[in-house]
Amino acid sequence: MPMLAFRPLAAIANAVVFLLAGVAAAGPNVVLVRADGKALAEPGAGVARFSQAVAGPTVAADQAELLSGRHEFACGVSHVREGRNFVRPDATLLPEAFRRAGYRTALAGEWRLGSALPCRAVDRGFEETFGAEPDGALDGRWGVAAGSTAELRKREALRWLGERAGDRKPFFLAVDWPAGEPLAGLLRELDRLGLAGGTIVVAGGKPSADAAFPENTTAALAIRWPGRTDDGRTVEGLASWLDVAPTLAAACGLEFPAGDGIDLGPVLAGKAELPSGRKVFLHAGGWPGDDSPERHASQGFAVRDERWLLSGLEFFDLTKPAAERANEFESHAGLATAWLRDYGAWWRRVLPAVQEPVRAIVGDARQPVVRLTAADWWPSREVAQADGAAACRDQAALLGLLETLADPGKAAGQASVSGHWKLQVANEGHYRITLAKLPPEAGEAERKRLGTLRAGTVHLRAGKFELRSAVLENATAVTVGMDLPQGAVEFETWFDGQLPGERIVGAFFVGLERVGDRKLPDPASLIRPDAKKP
Repeated sequence: MPMLAFRPLAAIANAVVFLLAGVAAAGPNVVLVRADGKALAEPGAGVARFSQAVAGPTVAADQAELLSGRHEFACGVSHVREGRNFVRPDATLLPEAFRRAGYRTALAGEWRLGSALPCRAVDRGFEETFGAEPDGALDGRWGVAAGSTAELRKREALRWLGERAGDRKPFFLAVDWPAGEPLAGLLRELDRLGLAGGTIVVAGGKPSADAAFPENTTAALAIRWPGRTDDGRTVEGLASWLDVAPTLAAACGLEFPAGDGIDLGPVLAGKAELPSGRKVFLHAGGWPGDDSPERHASQGFAVRDERWLLSGLEFFDLTKPAAERANEFESHAGLATAWLRDYGAWWRRVLPAVQEPVRAIVGDARQPVVRLTAADWWPSREVAQADGAAACRDQAALLGLLETLADPGKAAGQASVSGHWKLQVANEGHYRITLAKLPPEAGEAERKRLGTLRAGTVHLRAGKFELRSAVLENATAVTVGMDLPQGAVEFETWFDGQLPGERIVGAFFVGLERVGDRKLPDPASLIRPDAKKP
């Protein structure tokens, strides 16, 4: 599964460190930086580097690990999209803990852990976010080229930091660093201005955007902790991005639940070594849609410590040069088998968290209008073999699909494309629902060229109940009213008449807003429990 490079927030150098000085006395400020491997190649003096660090295999996985200190599966995150990148509400995240401790919090970077309540960055402890949607997201920045939000994030982060200089509260800032830009400029400026004493800087970077699992789980990790890392040493042994959250929580005196990571503070202080033989469990995830996780228990996994790597039935000695490594499962069968048992026990522990989907909440005052996109589709319940979220994973993919749908010749070979969302209706009632092929941000010319609908019917299915409404020729959106019951709902919307035959096209963008009480009685209430079948 390919990695995406972390792009945003260009050199904040002098401005950032100057503003950090204004709040240093109030408590330890924290800057958590996600970068690429090149940015961390020369991190500068006073920085502790970890010789072996491990991170999750996807951008959603590593963000979940950094912020929770728990394996991403334990947070409910098992994919980069399709609704299975939504972090569980019961997984405590760093920004939530910082907020409770009186910190100001902000995110200047991507947010990969859910775009609807209760999973948005603002739901999970970040007071403010700047460009938090992934580059190329289906909505929020429609029409903006991937990577072009770096300046926005930099400008807004600097503005936010300027405001913090006056309130003298400690703060937590999570930053995505520009691809390829060295971090050492920033750290030298902290030293030169005498501002290093009040700021903990943690930086993690992926070595390659193209490495395949499990190779891309190797990562860079560097920490500048004034008073702890002034010797700029390299820490030997196996560390993990899972360790970042418990380390920062301990350093800042936060109340934070124990997870899968360890506090690196004693190691950085020279009072302890990284534990020998520590096992870190990795799993690619990404299994198809509604497949039971149990079917994928032994697929795409790895277990490693500072010496060994188990992947399936292959067992490699990492102390040997890569060119000389061979599968040593048979020659170390006892050890490898014990590792397999350890993996099985770990899998059983995290399985419950990935079995139950995290549902987008609608009908809640905290988010009156909920916007759903096809990138969060689970597989279609209407057409079993329909193309799903992978066909709409980003703007480029969706635009290609829309071009196909707009061309009669190409459309003739297009399969049905649809999917469903897993919702939690907070309050039953009547909902205004708007359905379209393009988001409201799309320009008028683009909507007319790619977003027009042919005459047909729009279908909305909430569980067992379906509503149908006519679609007028050349309409670019359809708005209908529908009663939704309280509780868990499988929600799918689609248009017919857009493709030849009985093939269907899902509504790629849907907005829902509760506008009042039910218009009609709940059909379920009309069925007498004691009614006998004829």
